[in-house]
Amino acid sequence: MNGDISRSTFDADRAYSSVREQQGRLRTDADHNEQVDILLHDERTARGDVIGASGAPYDDPGMAISSTGASLRIGAGRYYVDGIRCENRPSGAAFVELTAQPSLPEATLPTVAGVYIAYLDVWERPITALQDPSIREVALGGADTTTRTQVVWQVKLLPIAAPGPNPSCASAFPEWSKLLAGTSGTLAARLTPGGVTTDPCLVPEAAGYRGVENQLYRVQVHDIHPSDGPRWKWSRDNGAIVASVLAHPSADRVVVDRLGPGGANGFDLGAYVELTDDHDDLLHRAGRLGRVVDVEERVRLALDLDGAYAFHADRHPQARGWSEAGAQPVKSGWLALEDGVEVQFTGDVRPGDAWLIPARTAILPGTLDR
Repeated sequence: MNGDISRSTFDADRAYSSVREQQGRLRTDADHNEQVDILLHDERTARGDVIGASGAPYDDPGMAISSTGASLRIGAGRYYVDGIRCENRPSGAAFVELTAQPSLPEATLPTVAGVYIAYLDVWERPITALQDPSIREVALGGADTTTRTQVVWQVKLLPIAAPGPNPSCASAFPEWSKLLAGTSGTLAARLTPGGVTTDPCLVPEAAGYRGVENQLYRVQVHDIHPSDGPRWKWSRDNGAIVASVLAHPSADRVVVDRLGPGGANGFDLGAYVELTDDHDDLLHRAGRLGRVVDVEERVRLALDLDGAYAFHADRHPQARGWSEAGAQPVKSGWLALEDGVEVQFTGDVRPGDAWLIPARTAILPGTLDR
């Protein structure tokens, strides 16, 4: 998830059961976050052991799908997926229309008759004070504090091309198997190997991290271009430079506030910017990319955009900074970021696939983090 964090340290394979404070020691965000992740992992694993991969209360199951002939409805109540609690809480109603789900904007019913699998897609979305202003303590005068993670559930329909006779939930469908397989994309990271020289009078360049600041690099697949294929972007600060978009006065200009890490100060001339909103986040949709060509009145950004930008004030529009976001095509071999950091993609990457790479100045040459 995006956020102004130093690194993410939780690893289930280590079997840690808690994080313990020591007197007089420094405390980092990673320590607190790892404790939260340990407890969450323990709780959800226990739920999965008791409930199974999915399930609902026996006497009051939630998410029941019903049809009126012209529409599909999702019943109120709770359902568990991999230990994650999902709850449909329609205000004063026993159901919500499939096309009016709270976390699936732009949902529509199929226009082609056929066999469809109705399934529950569950994931967690990072939330900041830009999406939910109540997170911010106004008494602090606008200072940024913590973030949240929000459970998102979405009922979706998967079309089945050749269901065969008498299809049921026990039938095998290639479309479902492909969906469950997920992404096979992986990313390797390294520091540029040191130079080699046969001249005894020359000292080869060291292969250590050459940056002067500690960074948390984020490498993310942006989209699938019709001709270029997968395209990627990266940030040296986990994509944490973000501000609210308050207005869109002209085709190439947006007005941002000064909230969030960096705020308007994080968008210098030549900086890459991605414009997104709630719909883009919930639909896993890439935003509109651009570069800052001018900064006017400290909060008005003149952008060189890669296409038209649709501004919707009610969807919490945001401008997120990226260190390099020309959405470069994914190529084979090692690709350079900066200061000796290189990455290599393998497998079938998909939009939204992301990896974090901690880089520290006080580490051994040839390593990124230890």
